Amino acid sequence: MSVNPTDLLNLADRLSHETHESDWRGSISRAYYASYHFCKSWHNNLPQPGSLGRGGGTGGLHADLIQQMTNPSNSLTNEVWKLSKSMGFMLKDLRNRRTDADYNLQIHYQQKEAGAAVNIAQKILAKT
Repeated sequence: MSVNPTDLLNLADRLSHETHESDWRGSISRAYYASYHFCKSWHNNLPQPGSLGRGGGTGGLHADLIQQMTNPSNSLTNEVWKLSKSMGFMLKDLRNRRTDADYNLQIHYQQKEAGAAVNIAQKILAKT
């Protein structure tokens, strides 16, 4: 049985209600990956991908997706263009939160930070 972005988001939500900082950090990470996989699938189904800019995609898969979503093709409808930008900026925010949660162990996390990440991910998955 495989998992999908909604499964990851449900896990993130469950972890956000736990009582330990490690669970909250895990919640932030799962919220990001739920959003990443959702956005990747959504972007791959666009008729025209977004632009990677002058660098041409040297930032890695995650950074490249964010770059493309925040720089959508002008050939898209205005509604889809705005949706791409909005989801791209929310994904970028979650990526920064995930990086801190996974790598900066000296930062103390509270439960509300996990809840905030889950909230952003819920908004992304509800966009389409």
